[in-house]
Amino acid sequence: MIKEINLVDPFTMMFTSGTTGNPKAVVHTYGNHYWSAVSSALNLDLHEDDKWLLTLPTFHIGGFSILMKSVVYGMSVYFMGKYERHVLHDALVEIGVTIASIVTLMLKDVLADIGQAQFLLSVRCILLGGGSVPKNLLDIVEEKQVPLFQSYGRTETSSQIVTLSKEDVSRKLGSAGKPLFPADVKISNENEAGIGEIIVKGPMIMNGYFKIAL
Repeated sequence: MIKEINLVDPFTMMFTSGTTGNPKAVVHTYGNHYWSAVSSALNLDLHEDDKWLLTLPTFHIGGFSILMKSVVYGMSVYFMGKYERHVLHDALVEIGVTIASIVTLMLKDVLADIGQAQFLLSVRCILLGGGSVPKNLLDIVEEKQVPLFQSYGRTETSSQIVTLSKEDVSRKLGSAGKPLFPADVKISNENEAGIGEIIVKGPMIMNGYFKIAL
């Protein structure tokens, strides 16, 4: 019997980090995960030999979304049980990963371990989230021609929703990049300092939070 998946049906539930308040339970549909995977593929491209390095915890949307991508793409994933600096280096040098999702501390470790050598040609994308990258680190990134793609996302957006291309690392210093198709992003109620509320729209955006009846 063939079973069809309805993209609007709830599929997973994941809590936010609670950085600015109590953690909230985000309900993701099949469609949220599907469109998040599609938008990432349209932005980063998809190669037959791609293998994605998963360094992030799977209870975090950044890590879990890689597993969803592997299902949608039919792609291999190299799973790190916990972050260890030498394991990250070996994965990039010996295992043959082509894409890696990391944070700034991991990028710093990678660049230090490479030393004077150039960056690995087999790795075509280093996707970095979780915060900005210091200018001195970006200078090394450019010098070694690291294919760094800085991104911004959150649990409610099913992972990354804007990404900065590797060509714009220095030209758009401090930027998180452009919205991934077919998402829309704008800054609302912006003040004189350029700070405002981030408004997002698109099929990868959650339908709502799970509410517990008391």
